[in-house]
Amino acid sequence: MPSSRVTMVEVAERAGVSHSTVSRVLSGAVGVHPETRDVVLRAVQEMGYTVNSGARSLAGGRSSVVGVVVYDFESVYVARFVTAMERVLSAAGYSMLLGSAQGRDVDPHPHIAQLAQHNICDGLILLFPGYHRSFLDERNRQTLPFVLIDQPGSPIADSVYVDNYGGVRQAVEYLAELGHRRIGYIGGHMMTAAGRHRLDGFRQALHELQLDTDERLLAEGDFRQPAAYEGTRQFLALDDPPTAIFAGSDDAAVAVIAACQEQGFEVPNDMSVVGFDDLPLAELARPPLTTIRQPLDQVAERALEQLIRRIEEPKRGFEELRLATTLVERESTGPPPARPKSVRS
Repeated sequence: MPSSRVTMVEVAERAGVSHSTVSRVLSGAVGVHPETRDVVLRAVQEMGYTVNSGARSLAGGRSSVVGVVVYDFESVYVARFVTAMERVLSAAGYSMLLGSAQGRDVDPHPHIAQLAQHNICDGLILLFPGYHRSFLDERNRQTLPFVLIDQPGSPIADSVYVDNYGGVRQAVEYLAELGHRRIGYIGGHMMTAAGRHRLDGFRQALHELQLDTDERLLAEGDFRQPAAYEGTRQFLALDDPPTAIFAGSDDAAVAVIAACQEQGFEVPNDMSVVGFDDLPLAELARPPLTTIRQPLDQVAERALEQLIRRIEEPKRGFEELRLATTLVERESTGPPPARPKSVRS
């Protein structure tokens, strides 16, 4: 087979490994099992693979730098994602150039344009809270290949995201199995796909399980502690507060626990709390937090694989990859109290 027609994707399929593993072997990265390295090199030799000179960048190339642009360095979730992304890139032999759009309402286009114009990076991995119309500029697509994180349904780029809808359904089903019928929901920012999908999952789960759909048990949030704290205080002030609260992030769930404890509600005896993310702080919470784990290491690895494929096969159709979530049960959840508590009781 002519080497110019063999891609890294095909080598990975022949070797039975991921695209990032092939890239790590070709870049000489450490940490690859010797048997895996032998299998990959054998596939390379048998297929006559050589680096595509027209798409060399991530396969041994021009700069071996990937730009990672996020929306906010203050977010605990973003910090965890950046850590996972740096680890995956480093293991694969690449450097990371990190940039921030510095706030939820800032258009990231100037940051991307600057990276593209100066040829600093060979590709971009973009984590933004909303959909920016600047991406519709055809020149952006042609300048640098990029992958979107947590933006399903994009017509202009490859994307990797977790099953936010299914994750929240897992949480509600779990709480219902414990006996909870009245569950409060403190969501995330609705300009994000995650915020919208988690709310949709929550509403649908309530409907299918025939749980209480009291609109007073829905509080708007932004994945952060202040909004979650205020939303919890509103729930607890009701004559019939919920017996469980789902928070849109672990960071928000920590604030939910604090607000409950300040108002004399014991977690989980009086109130069960579930978060989303499974960040390190979930285990450090008191009590340790039951949460929905999203596999950020897998998100980072799959994003790099998609970026490599896009560089190697720029004409292929766009793909989106959804990764499953997992319920992690800890000590912040339990059966509802025999007599629901209220601030007035």
